[in-house]
Amino acid sequence: MAIDPDAFAGEWAKRAIRAEMARRSMTYRDLGDRLENVAAYEEDERVLRNKVARGTFSAGFFVQCLAAMGCKTLNVDFLDAWREAKYEDEMDEAENQDK
Repeated sequence: MAIDPDAFAGEWAKRAIRAEMARRSMTYRDLGDRLENVAAYEEDERVLRNKVARGTFSAGFFVQCLAAMGCKTLNVDFLDAWREAKYEDEMDEAENQDK
């Protein structure tokens, strides 16, 4: 089964937001408050949590979240993670063909 690059990117971005929130011990309410101040973005905690959980948000929203959290740098290990996921997928397919 081939990996959907858009779904993979969304999952990566979702995990990046959650990791940055965890590093700063932030809740979704905290993030919402900061987004309101930084980007004039108003969503309640539940809507924000669901939006991040889906991982189908815009690049603009992603950058606004990082800015609101005060994130100055981000380790973009996306390509490494993509290669690893593709390799694992290929190994799974090869294993299934051997059965």
